[in-house]
Amino acid sequence: MWSDDLQGKDRLRTACERAKRTLSAQTTATIEIDSLFEGIDFQSSITRARFEDMCGNYFRNCIAPVEKVLKVSVASAPHLHTLLLPAL
Repeated sequence: MWSDDLQGKDRLRTACERAKRTLSAQTTATIEIDSLFEGIDFQSSITRARFEDMCGNYFRNCIAPVEKVLKVSVASAPHLHTLLLPAL
């Protein structure tokens, strides 16, 4: 049963994460997994526009909390990079 196939789900999750990173630099990403479930291969493509459409509500819902954090933050916006990036 698919719900019990943790290895298949993990491989799918990893492939989707890779596709998400690919869409940061390219307009299309392809997900290909050999023998995803019961010997069945999986292949799918997604465009950046489709991904943004699917996730748009999640992205928009993140804006207000981030703006709130920026407003109450001790650091000013030009110095946030020092908080977000590890020391070199």
